Amino acid sequence: MLAGIILDPQPGDSVLDLCAAPGGKTGHLWERMQGKGDLVAVEVNAGRRDGALKENLGRLYGEGHPIRMPAIDSLDQLDPGMAFDRVLIDSPCLGLGLISRHPESRWDNRVRKMDMMRQRQTRILDHGSRHVGESGRLLWVTCSPTLEENEGVIVTWLDRNPGFRIVKNILVEEELMRSACDLDDGFLRTRPDRFPGDGFCMVLLERS
Repeated sequence: MLAGIILDPQPGDSVLDLCAAPGGKTGHLWERMQGKGDLVAVEVNAGRRDGALKENLGRLYGEGHPIRMPAIDSLDQLDPGMAFDRVLIDSPCLGLGLISRHPESRWDNRVRKMDMMRQRQTRILDHGSRHVGESGRLLWVTCSPTLEENEGVIVTWLDRNPGFRIVKNILVEEELMRSACDLDDGFLRTRPDRFPGDGFCMVLLERS
């Protein structure tokens, strides 16, 4: 839920959820928009889109809800003319922040795929950034709070995209920050050693 709080969409905004399944964050965005505006939930995996995403949003809002779920199997198929006030990228990652629930990640050699994962993440960031409107914001989220999958991706990408900057005065309650999170130069990390949850990293970007 921190993702929705930090991205802070307002009623009437246009919002793109770029890696939407299973739909928990999508639903939270729609709640914060008070059901007013344009929310597009993109999931290129047809099984996850027609399964968990469709089912969860239908359960929350009924089959006739206005959240758009385009049936595409590649981010290249998104309308290049679409621009949004807010974009959420809950990026694919190595999932190292979920180790308490998936202890097998210690031994399944996923870290050997780091370079491949960073290339994939950068491609997704390229796509998402194209749809950020003037003065719009993009929130990058991973459940793998490594430097490589966050600072390593974002800072390198910003060097090539000077039209964006990191927003450092993000909206998080002070008590929550003290108890459950660290914030370092705009990169927020949840701390599973301080509260019963997973390890996430988030950074908010703004088109300047």
